[in-house]
Amino acid sequence: MSGGPGGSVKSPQGRTTENLIEPTPPIIRHFSNSTRAKLKENPLVLVRNTETGQIEGPFKLITWGKGYACVSTAVGPKWLAARHVKPYQVQTQAEDPKTGGREVGTQT
Repeated sequence: MSGGPGGSVKSPQGRTTENLIEPTPPIIRHFSNSTRAKLKENPLVLVRNTETGQIEGPFKLITWGKGYACVSTAVGPKWLAARHVKPYQVQTQAEDPKTGGREVGTQT
């Protein structure tokens, strides 16, 4: 079909088909533009093994969201429920219950 000075006039089906074909699907746009999806660091996490109930790790966290997390293990990436992943905190000193973890000055 030929239309006015702008070129051709397309049928409604042609316009719909043209709109359905996208050069970049929404999922690609979402993850490539999102700063939340990209971790600048790979924090260490502890993982609960669902079969044995034991805590394993620390492993590097690759990404997480919507209730799931991906960690880097020795055998490769592993996806698991986020409720089984906890942050790994390095303990420098054992906490003293009397001081509540505060440093106590000593006199010499």
